[in-house]
Amino acid sequence: MPYCSQSIAALANQIYQDIGSPTALSVTFISGWITNSGGMIGSLNNKLSTNFWISGDEPCIVGGFGGEEAVIANLDFKTDYYGNQSRSVLTGGGSMWTSISEGDTKISRSDVVNVSKQYLQMQKDSRETLRLAIQDWKRSHIGIEIVDAEQTYSRPTP
Repeated sequence: MPYCSQSIAALANQIYQDIGSPTALSVTFISGWITNSGGMIGSLNNKLSTNFWISGDEPCIVGGFGGEEAVIANLDFKTDYYGNQSRSVLTGGGSMWTSISEGDTKISRSDVVNVSKQYLQMQKDSRETLRLAIQDWKRSHIGIEIVDAEQTYSRPTP
């Protein structure tokens, strides 16, 4: 059964909520990433050795895409997102304010390096979970080849 527009929108919304509903992103952007062959579909095809593609006007992801693959796509997006956030925090130039007081003038800033490290740790955790999910997916979807030792090579008879 193909994974069509409503399912794609639900997956995009789930990803958006999982990363904390950032104002810099939207569900529409994530939905575009999901349906872009250079985005989620291409990434999953490479990681899972599959052949998913977009079909029809609705659009639908076909080729056996389902719930398990959606979970892997979610993890894939989060892994990339946390890495991008880590770099973004560092290029922001230390503009992350945690508190400003007016009485006795107290200003506090968060250390951007520590914030970046936290994003990198989140990326590392997400990447590890992604790898485990891919391994589990491959174990359940790729068949095992059995080599029968009784079928040994024999020379052709003249």
